[in-house]
Formats: sequence, C-alpha cells, structure tokens
Amino acid sequence: MTIFPDPFPWASVASTLLTVFLSFGGFVIGIRAGKNNRDRGFLRDTYKSIYTHLRMLKESIALGKPMQWDSFRTEGNKYIPPVKALELDGTINALPDGLAKSLIDVEQTTLFNNWQWKKMIEDGVGPEIKSAMHDRIDGEGKSLEKRPYRQVRISSLMLLDSNQTAELAEGLETGDIGLGIEFSLQGGRTDMLHAYPETLKSGTL
Repeated sequence: MTIFPDPFPWASVASTLLTVFLSFGGFVIGIRAGKNNRDRGFLRDTYKSIYTHLRMLKESIALGKPMQWDSFRTEGNKYIPPVKALELDGTINALPDGLAKSLIDVEQTTLFNNWQWKKMIEDGVGPEIKSAMHDRIDGEGKSLEKRPYRQVRISSLMLLDSNQTAELAEGLETGDIGLGIEFSLQGGRTDMLHAYPETLKSGTL
C-alpha cells in the first residue's frame, strides 16, 4: 500500500505521541511520591480519576482517534476536561505543587497536540490519501452489498508500520476481503471510501 504523502510529517506525529506517553509515565511516579504526604482517604479517588483520565488520553491516541476538547463537558462556552475541573474547584491544590502544575501542563499540551493531529489529518494527509485512493479504484468508493471489508480510521492508518500496513492490504490484494478507510471531516462528520479486489485498477492499492 503506497498511499502515504511524501514526505510524511513523522516528526509532528512523534512529538504528539511522545508527549502523552512520557507524561503518563511521569504521573505514575508522581502518584507514589505525593500519596505519602497527603490525606490518603481524600486523595485516593482523586488520583484514581486522574489516572483513568490520562489512561484514556493515551489509549485514544493508540487507537488512532485522539480525544479532543469537545470530548469533555462544557461550562458556559468552554470545555472542561478533568484536570481543568480540579483546578476550577480548587481540588488541584491538595496535590503536590509540582505534580499539580505538571498535570495542568500535560492536559493542555496533549489536547492541543491532539487538535493539531486532527487538523493535519483533516486538512493535509486525509485529502491526499483520499485523492490517491480515487486514482487507484474504479467507481466512487461506495460499499458493495454483502461484501465484507476491514474498516480502519485514517488516523489509525497513520500509526501503522510497514508490516502492519502490508497485513491490512493482504486480504484486499488476494481477493478475500475489502478495505474501508474512514476519513474525519470538519464538524465532526466522517466519510468512508471502500476498495475491493474487483474495484482495484491495478490489483494493488
């Protein structure tokens, strides 16, 4: 499968992923230090909720669909993610000062990087891959009735290595199963292009 733009902005992607994974590991270490000096009963639930929040941020990136600001509740005209909520109600002050500051920075940086990732997909990579797919398939890329296909988000596709990409395309190229690539559009909408063995122009994507 050779539908990636050249050159691909791997540096930007790597920076986004590295920020979250390193911050997640640092938070686990911070928990151990902070819990020794604070009221364990009060903080247990707070640490648990923060840990769950960071884990969800991490897993959403690994799944290729990073959480955005609009993944969280609103207050007035602002989105309030969990750490921001702790800051607003004063709970953040019960945490060690260094850890509290780090959590605020991590959440803001992660969500900003996730937004940049989404914009890169929507405005840059996505349209190029969509155009490349249209060049390689017959028709408009609609699904074929009763024909199975593997579904993958365009942002997930960006995270696959060469071996995983080859495995994804193997069924398509051997005639067993189709491939549906889901594209994120502005306004939270999505679109999907389908490719099947019989719709490929050259026998390979």
